[in-house]
Amino acid sequence: MGGEQMSYGTQGLGRARGRRVAVGYPAQYSIGNASSLNAYQSISDSAYALLERGEDGNGIAPTDSGYYRHTLTLSGDTTCTTAQFKRGAGGVALDGTGDYLSAPAHFGWDVRGEDFLFECWMRPAGLTTDFGIFEMRVSATQKFKVLANSSGQVEVSVGGLLSSLPGAAEVTSTSTLAKNQWTHIRTYFDVSADTLYIQIDGTQEDSSGAGFDDTSYFDYSTSTPTVGYTVDEGEAEVCTFDDATFIVGAAAVDIIKTADPNTIFPPEGWPTTTYNP
Repeated sequence: MGGEQMSYGTQGLGRARGRRVAVGYPAQYSIGNASSLNAYQSISDSAYALLERGEDGNGIAPTDSGYYRHTLTLSGDTTCTTAQFKRGAGGVALDGTGDYLSAPAHFGWDVRGEDFLFECWMRPAGLTTDFGIFEMRVSATQKFKVLANSSGQVEVSVGGLLSSLPGAAEVTSTSTLAKNQWTHIRTYFDVSADTLYIQIDGTQEDSSGAGFDDTSYFDYSTSTPTVGYTVDEGEAEVCTFDDATFIVGAAAVDIIKTADPNTIFPPEGWPTTTYNP
């Protein structure tokens, strides 16, 4: 894990119904069409728990441009890049040696009784070992984790390992990440169906019933969410992230879970208001 850590004033994490987390949104957009723009605008400003654009921080350091304006900690030499990006003119580059982003513990990560969704665009340069993509972790048996295995498949778990913790769920993609190519990863938990889902490039590939009888598993408010790192797998290999997003709330999740990842994304300058307690 290692590496120098730097903190930057940012704009994002929080507690509100239907909130959005994103890492790697570029500062420039070409809106795909009116319907995609309207879909994101139908989510309230407070839906944006963390919104990180690739060119924010003067194109040097990724910062959070979301509703709650928290501080991101950048480990290693995590930085913005204009060499690789999915949207606009920049993404977030990790060099595989101690690089990742983390957000502070916050009441906004308590998702008990809520639908929640994580998605991102990812372009790995290497696929030689298991590595972390995203994690909210309180303990080994209380976490939400997304990782890539050494075969390039994406694995997602809530709770703990399915084999060892009753009331947990685990899903695995059937398709694989490809080196030096952008892949869209989306996973969400539907609380009414008690089911975890995974999509790759907009296609559902696996689902698993959870059987949770204790919703305290979903209180991650004491965790420090990480992008590009998980405790068990370590930091991501050399890669670029764009549009990494975490959403909570059934209304927002219902909009995003059926969205074409190639056409729907929020416009520049969204959200238009910020948290003022």
